[in-house]
Amino acid sequence: MAALFDKDNAKLHSELENLDLKASKPMTVSTTLSRFENETIHKLRSKDNPATKELTWEGKTYQRNVNNQTGEVNFEREYKPGVKEAISVTDSGQIKQKLTWNNVLGNPQESVKVFDANGKFLTELSGDKPATVETNPNEKVTIKPNDPQGPVQRSDLNEVKNLISNTNLSSKERLSKINTLDEIEVNGKRYVKETVVTENVKTKNTKEKVTFFTLQNENGKSERISFEEVNSGYKDEKGKPIKTIEMVQVQSEGTVAEDTKRFDRFGNEIPDQDHAGNYPTFAENPKYYLERAKEIFQEKNIQPLLDSSGNLEKYNGNASLVSLANEGFMNISSLTQTQRDQSYLGQRDKNGKPVLYSLPGSKSGDVLDESACQSHGPATVLASLGFKMTPEQINQYGKLNVMITRMVAEAGQMLPHKPRPSEMSIQEISDLVLKPLGFEVPPGNEGALIAWGKDRPEAPDKDQYFNDSAGYEKAKTDYKQKLREFKLKFQEEHLNAWITKQLEKGNIVVSGADFTEGGHVATFVGKDKDGWYSNDSYGDANTKYASHDGKMNHYKFQDYALGYGYVIKKAGNPMTDTERKTYLKDYTSFPGLNKSQSNLTSSIRSLENIVKNASDEKKRQESEQKLNELRKNLETTEEEIQRIQKTWGMKWNPKNGGSIFF
Repeated sequence: MAALFDKDNAKLHSELENLDLKASKPMTVSTTLSRFENETIHKLRSKDNPATKELTWEGKTYQRNVNNQTGEVNFEREYKPGVKEAISVTDSGQIKQKLTWNNVLGNPQESVKVFDANGKFLTELSGDKPATVETNPNEKVTIKPNDPQGPVQRSDLNEVKNLISNTNLSSKERLSKINTLDEIEVNGKRYVKETVVTENVKTKNTKEKVTFFTLQNENGKSERISFEEVNSGYKDEKGKPIKTIEMVQVQSEGTVAEDTKRFDRFGNEIPDQDHAGNYPTFAENPKYYLERAKEIFQEKNIQPLLDSSGNLEKYNGNASLVSLANEGFMNISSLTQTQRDQSYLGQRDKNGKPVLYSLPGSKSGDVLDESACQSHGPATVLASLGFKMTPEQINQYGKLNVMITRMVAEAGQMLPHKPRPSEMSIQEISDLVLKPLGFEVPPGNEGALIAWGKDRPEAPDKDQYFNDSAGYEKAKTDYKQKLREFKLKFQEEHLNAWITKQLEKGNIVVSGADFTEGGHVATFVGKDKDGWYSNDSYGDANTKYASHDGKMNHYKFQDYALGYGYVIKKAGNPMTDTERKTYLKDYTSFPGLNKSQSNLTSSIRSLENIVKNASDEKKRQESEQKLNELRKNLETTEEEIQRIQKTWGMKWNPKNGGSIFF
């Protein structure tokens, strides 16, 4: 799909640049993206671009019209008799449609709607007809445009925030007052009210949310701000949940993603949300991380130690490490990114589950949000280490965890055994995904430690239980129990000390364990004498993931059996996308080239003996001809091996089936 998008935009830009005027046809503006890229916006707004004198969008043909006074460009057609349609491209890369007509009394009327670039309805800025938006098979979402009954009621966002924090009013009273507004102003920009109604297709239960929409916020992007009544997490003296108002801002980011920020009733941003684009690191904004840590410590009842000035006490003099009670410490430099409900471009499977990477024909199905922990762990660490997505990557993927999942899945499909992300080894992830981004899992025990050894139990051989399915199931159960016991022992004797040492250095450790029945990967950011502190992309393992809150959870040592731990470090400059694709091709072909070199060398030696000792002249000539062909093939193979070695520093270890190292 990513390749399709690259091709999609390249084709669109090419067609906008090159148009044979002699064979001029309406320019078709078709894209699978939700927003046009800046280059496309610029060309569609050009008043003298011959390519866009006439264009087709969503199967309809429009003529370019230029406002002589303002120079603004739109495209017009007759929508139906008596109704004129004009479309224009917004600053955020969407399509604004304006319909104008006269009513039976001759009074001018208009309706203004906004669509994503791919034609999907987004919202209605004026008019009175609700519109249904496709989200997933289990929900029906209807957007109702605002219809002011009398003078337009306006307010500033700061005034609304003051209203939200007014505890003299109930949450319902506060929300009711917000509902009376028609518009709000945010940093000088006008946001228009709309009501979003979500209906569960199966239960028919509905949920209503008041939002305010703008095509252009202070960053020049479309944005929605919504207000909703939610549980505060606290209970009154009777044990009844206390309600509060939550504010959510959703800003378009790149061409495919949205960046969501949630705020509590005091207007403070709720920490650890799933951000699109790049977010500041601890080094860039230490105040944000320190304040965030204090808030989460209070929420999770984590007891930090304070210095003589009343500030969080540094551990080992490291500014990003905080000392905790119970002989503990924690790295506060990473943000917990959730894997739940993550998808690529909103894709879902037939059951409505979010799809991150489509694998048609795979027996195990697509890569879903629930199976993406193997890539979300590294993504969390990369962000804390300062990796920044390029504008092109933000346009294509939106979020770093989505990008890493797709890169891991893509790399896996290039390997002979085509592993899914959850089936890839640490070495494969390091070589195929991290290295092209300028990072790596350092070699040897410096970078990783895996629960392995001569005492590790072996999985039962199914062939030995050919006519004994019950015996095989019992053998598997016994194996799982013995494996868990082995891991717990290895953990106590080796892995705990290794992880502690890495954490004390300021490294974040990616670890796989039996957090779920099928295994799960999380990141460890700290410890005390009883267990680990984890940022977990799936939620809280202590609740069997009923809680989706993965921030700084405490996992006791003996509750979970760890299979491995690894760290990530900077290791050079990132590759360009072209270099990355060449590198992946070279890496995945390198084992085959080395094996081919070995086979060709062996065959050449055999043929040399045949040629040397042949008594039949015809057979000798045939063998010599074949020998020359093999020598030529060997020369070509060795040249390719040398090119790859010189370009990337790859080396080949023929032992134990062969492996690549650098």
